[in-house]
Amino acid sequence: MLRNLLAEDHATVQVWQEDYVAQHIRWWENAYQTTAQNTPLQVAERDWEELMAATTRADQFVQVYGEKPLGIIYGRIRQDPYLGLPIGQLSWIYVDPESRGLGVADHLIQGLFSWFSEQGVAGREVFVTAANPAAVRVYERHGFQVVDHRMLGPGIQSDS
Repeated sequence: MLRNLLAEDHATVQVWQEDYVAQHIRWWENAYQTTAQNTPLQVAERDWEELMAATTRADQFVQVYGEKPLGIIYGRIRQDPYLGLPIGQLSWIYVDPESRGLGVADHLIQGLFSWFSEQGVAGREVFVTAANPAAVRVYERHGFQVVDHRMLGPGIQSDS
């Protein structure tokens, strides 16, 4: 069952956010050969505020799966700068590790896709790191396909 994100979900979702952010920080630190300026907790606290604000916006979708949350999804609609069309963007999804493989991600994504259909989006997109093959498989199972690659490199080193 999909339901709205509630303030009471904060403790559960914050643990998920910290795990998600910690994974991404490791990937980005490796790609950029640098150290993050923020901790997973700092990012998770900021992101929680953004998720709660998104629950009140007509162009954003935040839902959790289960009475006791087993997963969360956040999507939004953005205007494509090239085509000028509304695009549905799957911005963030997380499934509790103990609930993975039980179809939770499928329910979350199907709920988001239904909302996208109601909003009349022209297309759907998701950004995913190649370092997360499990996520890539889930997205491919739901009809996403790779159309481009984002390439990262280290920053410019000063000579001083």
